Amino acid sequence: MADEQKKDGLKMFETKQGLESIPASQKPISSQEFFANERLPEEFNHFEFYQTNAGPIVNKKPIVPWTSEHDKKLEEIATAAKHSIDQNGYYLRSTSRHIKSLARGTEKPVQEAFDAFHEVFHDKYGQTPGQLVDEWRIARNLPVSERGPDQGFKQEPEM
Repeated sequence: MADEQKKDGLKMFETKQGLESIPASQKPISSQEFFANERLPEEFNHFEFYQTNAGPIVNKKPIVPWTSEHDKKLEEIATAAKHSIDQNGYYLRSTSRHIKSLARGTEKPVQEAFDAFHEVFHDKYGQTPGQLVDEWRIARNLPVSERGPDQGFKQEPEM
């Protein structure tokens, strides 16, 4: 992995082979694009790639703190999930993708982002998404999944 420095319109990377430079205007390639058609571990999302004449350079993306903007986006995701439950009786898989995407590049681990989503949802609607799905299904005489009352919230391990 390279260490990035900026100098005179160039991005400089210190690599094992020495100093490598690219124009500062060159956009990085995401790990998903670089490893197209490959399923990658979540940790790979914290890296970006640059193509150079000497080969690719991998660089760690800067990590940004979780801000109130992230919290607002979680509220938007919760609103969309509630709307989907009201309309369809389930919330979309894209909810998970949105939460994962929101957590990427921040200091908050993905699981904590999911916990925050469930907390926001519960604060806003008084129930977890799973409880609302169950209510919707019960009202229509459909089977419900067996969940614990706190499913969707961070659980402390039992000792």
